[in-house]
Amino acid sequence: GVDLVVEAIGVPAGWYICQDIVKAGGHIAMLGVHGQSATINLEKMWHRNFRFSAGLVHGYTIPSLVDKVLNEEIPAADLISHKVPMSNVQHAYDLFRSAARHRTLKVLLTNDLC
Repeated sequence: GVDLVVEAIGVPAGWYICQDIVKAGGHIAMLGVHGQSATINLEKMWHRNFRFSAGLVHGYTIPSLVDKVLNEEIPAADLISHKVPMSNVQHAYDLFRSAARHRTLKVLLTNDLC
């Protein structure tokens, strides 16, 4: 199994994959924003003694994250699955709404409005 699993897509399928691959004593970190219910399969998970944490990125961490992206300490390009112009922002929402179907990880909005 995996020591640390980060769920960042926010769909039930991602959560179920996390439960399948985390090792005994491992950690699941939930970063994805879920709009649907998902189940903790206690019949499978109770004996793994895993840790679970969840939360949103806080505004005070954003400057530090931006600096790390700019200094290439975080390979942000690897996380971007789609680029969408702001004039088509509805499409970006559609990509997230059906993330599994579109294989959406993160969407980069590009400014084409000015």
